[in-house]
Amino acid sequence: MRKLLLASSALVCLSGAAMAADLAPAAVEPVAPAATPFSWTGFYVGANAGYGWNNDDATLDGLGGPAWDDYYPVALGKKDLSVDGFVGGAQVGYNHQIGHFVVGIEADFNYSDMKDKSTARSPAGYFDPFTYRQLSSIKWFGTVRTRVGYAFDRFLPYVIGGLAYGKVDVAHSEQFPVTHYGSSTSTTKAGWTLGGGLEYAVTDAWTVKAEYLYFDLGKVKSIALPSPANPPFSQRYSQNVTGQLVRLGVNYKF
Repeated sequence: MRKLLLASSALVCLSGAAMAADLAPAAVEPVAPAATPFSWTGFYVGANAGYGWNNDDATLDGLGGPAWDDYYPVALGKKDLSVDGFVGGAQVGYNHQIGHFVVGIEADFNYSDMKDKSTARSPAGYFDPFTYRQLSSIKWFGTVRTRVGYAFDRFLPYVIGGLAYGKVDVAHSEQFPVTHYGSSTSTTKAGWTLGGGLEYAVTDAWTVKAEYLYFDLGKVKSIALPSPANPPFSQRYSQNVTGQLVRLGVNYKF
């Protein structure tokens, strides 16, 4: 009888322990924190490099009368200059993100190797043969632009527009067998620029971008003083200064 009571007590204890285990709260798996969306807000600095090109219209008008105009048919009139070359520099800017929209301002300053030259020679049979040369180059340029984009987390497509300015050199000359005649102008011009690009945040601090820009710096003019020829003549040279850029860049965001 005593053994039966002991066995019954043991069964009751085991049943109670099993019921307590069933009633104990289940272990809760830890939940990973939600990823924080990337923010484009902040200051940044960076560098860029690329290629610039365009076909500029250059016009030379003779101011010496029909006699000289007929003498220089190979030089006078409108011609295309295929200005192109390497561009590269640095930029600084600030972005502010509101929801998905990102607005900011950026300024850059760049070295430019964009240039072109052309040469034309008088046709055979001229009694006083000459060589006519044109030269155009953009030595450096800069921009101050507003930037507006729509962020897809770490991807930021954007459009840009604003002020463009640059140092432009132009020259034209006629080389005769015993004399040289022409003029040159070096000036800083200002105009406008418009473009767009795509930027990607590789880390929370470093971003990379690809960008396209079109700029227009207006027109450069150069007038050569009257020559000692008989009859004397002068020349009026004008050139549109425009350009297109494609470039890659990297930024460090603070």
